[in-house]
Amino acid sequence: MKKWILPALGAFLFAACGGMKNTETVMLDEVEITESVVAQRPIYQAEVTKKFDLIHTKLDLKFDWENQHVIGRAWLDVSPWFYSTDHFQVEAKGFDLYKIQLIEDTVKTDLEYTYDDLEIDIVLGKEFSRDDTLKIYIQYVAKPNELDRIGFDAIAGAKGLYFINPAGTERDKATQLWTQGETESNSCWFPTLDKPNQKMSQEIFLTVDQKYTTLSNGTLAYSVENNDGTRLDYWKQDQPHAPYLVMLGVGPFKKVTDTWREKEVSYYVEEEYEPYARTIFGETPDMLEFFSNVLGVEYPWDKYGQIIVRDYVSGAMENTTATIHGEFVYQDDRTVLDRPQHDIIAHELFHQWFGDLVTCESWSNLPLNESFAVYGEYLWREHAYGVESADYHLWGELKSYLGEFERGKQVDMIRFNYTDKEAMFDNHSYAKGGRILHMLRNYLGDEAFFAGLEKYLRNKEFQPAEMHDLRLAMEEVTGEDLNWFFNQWFFSSGHPQLEVEYAYSDSTNEQIVRVKQTQNLETTPLYYLPVAIDVYSSDRVTRHEVVIDEGEEEFRFKVDTRADLVNFDGDRMLLAQIEDNRSADDYKKLYKMGAILMDRIDAQAALLASNDTAVITETIIATLNDSHEYLRIQALQAMDRADSSKALALKSNVKEMAYEDEESSVRAAAVGVMSNVYGETDNEFYIARLNDPSYSVDAAALNGLASKNAEMALSQARKLGPDAKSNLITACMRVIADHGAKQDAPFMKAKAMESSGYSAVSLRGIYADYLAGQDENVIADGYTVLADAARNDSRWYLRYAAMSNLESLRDALQERSDEGEWVNSMVERLGNEMAAIKAAETHPRLKSYWNR
Repeated sequence: MKKWILPALGAFLFAACGGMKNTETVMLDEVEITESVVAQRPIYQAEVTKKFDLIHTKLDLKFDWENQHVIGRAWLDVSPWFYSTDHFQVEAKGFDLYKIQLIEDTVKTDLEYTYDDLEIDIVLGKEFSRDDTLKIYIQYVAKPNELDRIGFDAIAGAKGLYFINPAGTERDKATQLWTQGETESNSCWFPTLDKPNQKMSQEIFLTVDQKYTTLSNGTLAYSVENNDGTRLDYWKQDQPHAPYLVMLGVGPFKKVTDTWREKEVSYYVEEEYEPYARTIFGETPDMLEFFSNVLGVEYPWDKYGQIIVRDYVSGAMENTTATIHGEFVYQDDRTVLDRPQHDIIAHELFHQWFGDLVTCESWSNLPLNESFAVYGEYLWREHAYGVESADYHLWGELKSYLGEFERGKQVDMIRFNYTDKEAMFDNHSYAKGGRILHMLRNYLGDEAFFAGLEKYLRNKEFQPAEMHDLRLAMEEVTGEDLNWFFNQWFFSSGHPQLEVEYAYSDSTNEQIVRVKQTQNLETTPLYYLPVAIDVYSSDRVTRHEVVIDEGEEEFRFKVDTRADLVNFDGDRMLLAQIEDNRSADDYKKLYKMGAILMDRIDAQAALLASNDTAVITETIIATLNDSHEYLRIQALQAMDRADSSKALALKSNVKEMAYEDEESSVRAAAVGVMSNVYGETDNEFYIARLNDPSYSVDAAALNGLASKNAEMALSQARKLGPDAKSNLITACMRVIADHGAKQDAPFMKAKAMESSGYSAVSLRGIYADYLAGQDENVIADGYTVLADAARNDSRWYLRYAAMSNLESLRDALQERSDEGEWVNSMVERLGNEMAAIKAAETHPRLKSYWNR
């Protein structure tokens, strides 16, 4: 799911407990008693004890779209795990239960049970042993939409199954049904042992309207049309997987089919995007081939389907054989130029091995799923787009983790002390974990690393696993005890913080590197760090492999003459914050001589951070034509800090980049520089750039035109707006919000209503700005769009953003109080609306915000 050392667990528990304290002596009935007040036992989130083995699940499902209910029948094949028992507990959240039976051959026996609205405790009538297999039948109605269950940051909903626009009343939104099982939400729509350490095969019979297409795990065994306008689809998966990976997708989807090694590879999209299905997903067969080869384990499932749904509560979800994507993945031939979605497609596909074939046994071990999926993105980029593309992407993951760390979060990667399992879905489990795997690959070498992954997958296929299973597989391949690596990186928190200094000894002809670990050793380990130090001298690079394992160390290397450059961590492998004490001249040499992209990024960043205009200008000139688009963009964005005369001399270069650069992001940045730095007033330049294939370039051109000729920009925004997408629709709405009139109200309202996902934050905000300048009728008609989003959007953060939009609209209107009583009346109306929305809100985070 898209887009974070202690040597032994016993030591962790002992250290966390802190022993006994506050020993007090009291008298009770003239008997002296020593009372010990003991520190509270720490949280330990163990793997859930398996009382039963869930072998197989069969479901027969129909849907009450009006009431948003699931009408279900379930058959569960289970066996006691070890101990004999006469009870069976199964999770079922918020069900109406009608019948529970034990089926033995043809005999059906009604069973007694108790139910607390979360779990059914079934009395089996007699004791069964681990040699027995039971078939339990449950007839029920599930009401997921009526559950009072909230999501978290990564997964914004926890109701398991969602009816989207069930009555068909929402404009331009298809009627759909889809599921989201992770972490333990599938028990909101079928009874199951809803834990990641269970593995089961399954069958699902779906009765739906004939106009709908369905998708589920496994293969569609058959489909039969009924006489009442419905159809029965039978989906079957013979290979076992975890219950949270069960999925359904129902709606008026169009299916586009590819193949890979004679297996079906399919893409389910709305009709509008049927021509672009391969534009979005077309790399999938090549990914399947590459991942199967590099892992040494062929894609293990019967088929692979991907579906894009509306109002999804997360980024994407790797359900076995059937991944769900949020609607932000929709692209056409133009949007793909700015934001191709190969990262998330690779991420979810890599999960089919890491997460689905082998599943973390507990949420404490989530990095076994998510860290690998992040690294799958790296591997695909490295294979398909080159190592610089991959390194740049992984550098972004490192920044994501460090950002989370700097905001105050420092936790173990494998953490048994979380208070909520949803908190595991962070930039430790994702971003940091992917970076750790890259370090492990660098340390072991490619051959051993991938052999270790194959060993891990084959050892644990169709089973749950813990992090030590990965360590043991790597040790089995390499013959090396790797506890030191796993303890400091996966079973501890934080990262190295290093100060590096360089010196040269004339008397001994030695190049000197001094390294100091400065991290807080009360919360973070003293690291053992194998690292490469490269010495550049006389057109030759000499690599020195060293180990840092002390707080302060000095390394000396014999050289013939003073080195041209010394490069600590030559492979840029360390997950660390490094204060590299170099001069500007050293950074210039690093940019020119460095062997990898990160050398150039580090050098450019350090040089552009200078207060010396000459250094900045020289750096811009040196990096403006770098082979990587990131460095070209950084050079462009620093142009306003360059020497003015030399910057002016580069204007023709920048203008050419605005037209000709192969990367749309660079062309857009160049258009921005032409407007903001050079003050380009030639309307024809902007009009020409409005014809770029990229929406991002068009948006930059429209923004530039608006700053020079608002009337012409407004005309272009009205012309382009109806068909605009991505960055361009944002730019069109911004121009209209700033310069438009009452006549633009229908367009602006329609776009605000259509917005969804992350883009809704900006588009609804712009709409609020537009409304703030309009008359009473436009505001009265339009603010309801924001109020409806604040009240009903399925994601809490979008409700929060919509409420902020309402508040900004109210505040803007208060400044217009001299325009008449209608303004004060509207302010009061908005205030009452917001108060009612806040009073009805149930999400604890939003409630805490509103109550401040």
